[in-house]
Amino acid sequence: MNFRNVMRFESPAEMSVAALSTLAGYAQTVIRARGRVNIVLSGGNSPLGMYTLISRGGNTDILPWDKVHLYWGDERFVPCHHPDNNYSTAMDMFISRLSIPRENIHPINTGLSTPAEAAAAYRDELQLISGDPIPVFDLILLGLGKDGHTASLFPNSPALNEQHLSVVDTPAPTSSTPHVPRITITFPVLKRARKIFVISAGAEKLHVVDFVLSEFEKEVKYPVQMIENSNISWFVSNQ
Repeated sequence: MNFRNVMRFESPAEMSVAALSTLAGYAQTVIRARGRVNIVLSGGNSPLGMYTLISRGGNTDILPWDKVHLYWGDERFVPCHHPDNNYSTAMDMFISRLSIPRENIHPINTGLSTPAEAAAAYRDELQLISGDPIPVFDLILLGLGKDGHTASLFPNSPALNEQHLSVVDTPAPTSSTPHVPRITITFPVLKRARKIFVISAGAEKLHVVDFVLSEFEKEVKYPVQMIENSNISWFVSNQ
């Protein structure tokens, strides 16, 4: 866990501008070095400010989108066009406005029969990146819930203990809505990421942020504390 690179803002709008600018600069550096960048998108409300900025049109040229590959860190097990589907939200808000090849978009397939089948299929998808069962992503965007969850790694979930699989299914959470089963990447994937952004907006989450980022607090109370990665940037809005 990285306690040093923490940026606090007075509003979600300011936070989103800073996060998008930082993302674009880093992604451009990766593309120059490796020819493409693999980015994992967050679900929930946390990334919506950045999506809105891109969707307004002025930011669609911030990256050579044909060299950007988009993945998802978690998904609700609902149909792909359902309003609670993270892929559908991202497509509607900004991806459909970009000149990004369809083959660069890698959603979690919730059209399969069960969450377990969807998780297994996404594990196969992620293994195509490098042939490694645990892929190395250039950037993973994470949100933060007021219960301290990130991705779909919820308190008391069996997924918290997964050490070998890159993607698992997890039961419907009781501490967060919507109450539907999820598919999520795991802590081994987060550990290997080259960079992570944790994006948190809302006063109702500040108690979690302050607890997690306290240099004196050793108790592991929230799932987000279980990330073993030193290259984390925190973008926190007080509102």
